[in-house]
Amino acid sequence: MFNSIAKVLSTFGSLIEAEHKDRSSKYEIVSHEDQGNEIQVRCRLKGSGKTFFRPVTELYKKEWLEDFSREDAAHIAVLYYAVKGNNKELIETFPARKKRITKKLFF
Repeated sequence: MFNSIAKVLSTFGSLIEAEHKDRSSKYEIVSHEDQGNEIQVRCRLKGSGKTFFRPVTELYKKEWLEDFSREDAAHIAVLYYAVKGNNKELIETFPARKKRITKKLFF
């Protein structure tokens, strides 16, 4: 029993640590919209309600990707390659909005 409790606490600690590391990211993805041959990504400045739209082709650059969490950078990469490869099915199966998981859901 002690081992299973230690494992749960270790996993929870890893989740909190991972969330803390992601706090260094400046922006987060709110949603994306398919506008024909271009995908517009709606981003939010963390810690504020300010949002803005940028084309995924602009966001898929090193200077922008460094300001997003790893999860959001992967999201941008998938959208970018879907646009470049003209793979609309990938865009349709990918979630348009990110699911919000907060600390309160763990308690």
